[in-house]
Amino acid sequence: MDEKELREFLQKQDGELKALLSEGKSQLKVHDARLLALEQHVTAPGFGSSSSFGNGQSLGSLVTASEGYKAILKGGRSSGHIEVKTFSEKANVVTGTWSSAPLYLPTMHTPPPRRLRVRDLMPQIPVTQNLVEWPNEDSFTSGAGYQVNEADVKGESTAAFSLKQTPIVTIAHWLAVSKQVVDDSVAFENYINQRLIYKLAFFIEHELLYGVGGAGKVLGVVPQATAASGSPLNLIDGTANAIAQLANADVEASAIVCNSADWWGARAQKASTSGVYVAGDPLSAQTPVLWGLSVVPTPSMTQGQFLVGDFTGYCALFDRQAASLEVSREHSDFWVRNLLAVLCEERLALAVFYPGAFVVGTVHPGS
Repeated sequence: MDEKELREFLQKQDGELKALLSEGKSQLKVHDARLLALEQHVTAPGFGSSSSFGNGQSLGSLVTASEGYKAILKGGRSSGHIEVKTFSEKANVVTGTWSSAPLYLPTMHTPPPRRLRVRDLMPQIPVTQNLVEWPNEDSFTSGAGYQVNEADVKGESTAAFSLKQTPIVTIAHWLAVSKQVVDDSVAFENYINQRLIYKLAFFIEHELLYGVGGAGKVLGVVPQATAASGSPLNLIDGTANAIAQLANADVEASAIVCNSADWWGARAQKASTSGVYVAGDPLSAQTPVLWGLSVVPTPSMTQGQFLVGDFTGYCALFDRQAASLEVSREHSDFWVRNLLAVLCEERLALAVFYPGAFVVGTVHPGS
């Protein structure tokens, strides 16, 4: 093969190679377009059918294969949460514009809570029964005396007793919240827990003082207490008289409960001649104390009243069930509405063993 023939052969091979490469590039473009279309079709919602998912399983097959569905077949009350992944892998697009994103504070702000301290004055005893009973001395006539002569009849004492009872009562309330809010906001979840428990304790404190009693209700200390003797006085003088009244009944008072406004009225009281504050220097911190007894100032006590007594020896709070929270969707149509019922409750009983160990008095207006 001479030089001319060799050149013609190489040129022919070059042309065929270029044609082959051009055809390959065209085929690659076609394949790329097909792959792109297929990928868009697969990732679109409803791929294959309106009820199938990226793993090739239908929604029905995912549900029937789940452990929750199997639990239903075995008699369970609810399937629980069945994970079915996602209908689409596409990212969600949030519409709307803003000039500057807000600063979100991860806390829930509420009105200021009240300091609940009345309960702390009483012994708190855990129990497992639904009724508290105790024997009570109703009367005692003493025959104590001398046996002057041998064989003389000794004095006889007589006593009468009765069995007192106080039932365990249930105090509760509940709140409806959306499941989404609880899932998405830790701050709101904490708010629900703390606020429900606080409001329950708030109600209990009032009932420990003023509960009217009756079926399923607490009978508070104030309705059972003895009325203070004498005319209404200012808080300082009135509590002194109440302490003396209890002392004459052989009761040593342990604490004083009064309204916050009455307490600060007593703190601001001045001597008529010198103008000096009776309760001490207003610039120094002072623990609430009157006549050596701890004072519990609280708006739970009606303004114009005070309560003095032996809270440690003659009353007790029996805890059958401490305050607890329970969440359920099994209320009305909550399951289909994605709502949760958050229940907060406590079971307890208040026993006042000797009502004469407590005196309730009145603060004279303007004193």
